[in-house]
Parts: sequence; C-alpha cells; structure tokens
Amino acid sequence: MDPFERLATAISGGTPDRIPVSVWFHFGSEHLPPDAVAGLHAAFQTAYRWDFLKVMFDYRLDLPPAADTGPELDLDALLDGTDWGAPFARQRAMLAILCAELGSAVPIVETVFSPWMYLLRHVGADRRAALLDRPERVAAVLDRLCEETCRHVDAVRELAIDGLFFATLAGNAPPGGAEFEATAPRDRTVLERADGLPRFLHLHGAGAATAHLAAYPREVLHRDHGAADSGLAGLRRTGERAIMGGLPGDGLTRMSPVAIRSAIAAAIDAAGRAGFILAPGCTVSPSLARRTMLAIRDSDLLRA
Repeated sequence: MDPFERLATAISGGTPDRIPVSVWFHFGSEHLPPDAVAGLHAAFQTAYRWDFLKVMFDYRLDLPPAADTGPELDLDALLDGTDWGAPFARQRAMLAILCAELGSAVPIVETVFSPWMYLLRHVGADRRAALLDRPERVAAVLDRLCEETCRHVDAVRELAIDGLFFATLAGNAPPGGAEFEATAPRDRTVLERADGLPRFLHLHGAGAATAHLAAYPREVLHRDHGAADSGLAGLRRTGERAIMGGLPGDGLTRMSPVAIRSAIAAAIDAAGRAGFILAPGCTVSPSLARRTMLAIRDSDLLRA
C-alpha cells in the first residue's frame, strides 16, 4: 500500500499492510514567513517519511496592545482591534506551498483549534475563569474565531488536503458547565463544516473524557497517552471505528529504543491492528532524537 491507501484503510476501520504512523512537534516558527514554514515541514517529512504529515498551525493572533495592558483583558478592544483572519491567511499561504510540493507524495492533515482553545492559546489559560465570568462578550469573540475557522476549513478544502486535525479542550470541561457551553456548539459547527474530510478529533489533556462528546462528528478519535479512562483500550470499548495514539508526548525524549518498542507493542495490544494509527498522544518535544523517530517509524511491530 502507498501512504494514502494505508491511512484511508485505517480511517475506515480496516487493517492496512502496516499500521500508519506519524510524529509531530511545534517548529517555533511564528516569526517566519509562510514559505519558510512550509520548508520546515517539507524537510521534516522528507527526512522521516511518515505515513501522513500533520501540519502545525503556529501563527497567532496579533492582539491590539489596548486589549492587554491591564490585569483584565479588554474584550471590546480585542473585538474591535483584532485582524481575526490574518493568522489563518498566513497558514493557508504556507499550506498551499506545502501541498504543491508534497501533496502527491504523502497525505497532508491540517491542524485547527477549537475557538475556545485558540483564544486561550493567545490570551493565556490563566484568564480562563475571568473570561467565563463575561459570557456575552466572550461569546462575541468566540463567534468571530468560529467564523474565521470555518472560512479556513472551506479554503483548505480547495487545496485538496487529506484530513483535518481538530484540537479541543472539551473533553476536560464538565457537560452543562460554562466552559462546555462556550466550547461545544462552536466545536460542532467547525467539525460539521469539515464534513467530507477525514476529521481527527484530538481531545487535549490526559484527563479528557469521551462520553459527553458523542455529538462531536469525527472519523478518528485521538487522545493523550495514559488517559484517565484506560487510554486506547478504553477507546476501543466505546466502539470507535478508528483511534489514534499510543505513544507518550511528554517523556518520549527520555525513552530508549527498547522502551519505545515496548510502548508500541502495548499500544497494538490495546488497540488492535484494525482502525489504528500510531502517534504520540500530543505534540512531542522538538529535541526528540533522530534515532528515536527512526525507531518508531521503522518498528517491525507495525507490520502484521
């Protein structure tokens, strides 16, 4: 099988010739123009030949100074003074270059964030409680982010990408609470907008639960290693058609090849070979050694 067939078989719940595998990390590239960021991704894929390339979305919002000068975030200044589409435009420019260079060789999976998660990444997770205390103004901000994210989904679909990796904090938010109510409707809007693309639903955080996210459309469920509800084995018991994970994000840099082989064996034992994609539960450190990545990519355990 080629990488496209291998990934498609796993997403459909089938058993490919070899379990597809990929590893990713943040390149720390927000300061770089789109062509340079595309070059980093292309060089990484060329070096390691993953079964799919998960593209990182590291461009951030340029927050207006007036919005963030005091102890509290000025949401009115944020709404009026932010160019909400700018980071998405830069990401699309990068993705267009990358797809032109590698799109025929490897499946490319674009990353997008839940509007709530994206907001916290920019203004600071320490402001979570203060934001939730102002639900009406925060709703207006989230609506803008949701709108731009949906536009981005529409645009990247035209680039013929091969999947959408959607990261959310909703697995950690109690259903019915203020955070879940701020998160879930907009998450579902973005995921529904991506209908027709393979959707990789990433539940960020080791404590993320799945039971209250049944209404989240997805083709692949991905979550952190060592999750509270038994990780991969727990996901299998829920009846998910395709699951992804099995390797720790945090701690992978400290693992020997022997330990990596044991982790891969344990993941396959828990998940089975059908409908399984081997990957870290979240992003790994960019200091991860080449020999570690090669030990993952070339493991004989991946082939039946």
